[in-house]
Amino acid sequence: MNKLVDGEWHTDAYESTNEEGEFERQETTFRDRIRDGPDARFKPESGRYHLYVSYACPWAHRTLLVRALKGLEDAITVNVVDPFRADDGWQFTPEKDGCTPDTVNGADYLREVYVQADPDVTCRVTVPVLWDKQEGTIVNNESAEIIRMLDTEMDAVATRDVDLYPEGYRDEVDRIRWLGRRARRPAVPRRRPPHRGRRLHVHHAGPVRPGLLHYTHYFHRSRPWR
Repeated sequence: MNKLVDGEWHTDAYESTNEEGEFERQETTFRDRIRDGPDARFKPESGRYHLYVSYACPWAHRTLLVRALKGLEDAITVNVVDPFRADDGWQFTPEKDGCTPDTVNGADYLREVYVQADPDVTCRVTVPVLWDKQEGTIVNNESAEIIRMLDTEMDAVATRDVDLYPEGYRDEVDRIRWLGRRARRPAVPRRRPPHRGRRLHVHHAGPVRPGLLHYTHYFHRSRPWR
């Protein structure tokens, strides 16, 4: 897999699976937060923040969903990279339908945005990216934290009064998120004998199946039109 190492782009810089063939998702690098308060570095302000996304990425897609549900379209601008990621990483190809140029930093590749935020950064270049136009840096590139910030910290500039993490339901929401994390962590038997791949699949699928069954019934019972 490709990544930045000390600010330089490298191909085949790391393996995405461990020795057992299990997919290992590396931790994201930029983990600051938008919050309200006199000492906050990143305050909830309209027009200050920008999202870099790809329509091909479900994690980026959910930040667009929360942006729309909260009515933050005018408060947070968006650029869309090419859905195809080649060896040079996410690229801006405005000549393609659905893609845009980088209207904030003028980059040709998303990795340039990462290097602008930290010239010596060592990390994967992923979407979504929440960019601060005021300070010229990345606030956060972890989708779960971005959607939580858009939901809980941007009410002052949102046009819709929607609470996606309501009190009284947060434990249940967190349980659903746990199930999602498990379901997104497949066993990838790369260069492994078929029988070992099957064992890995059983190992990871075991806890997921009863959870999926539980929430299938849960959402069926919760449908408002029933």
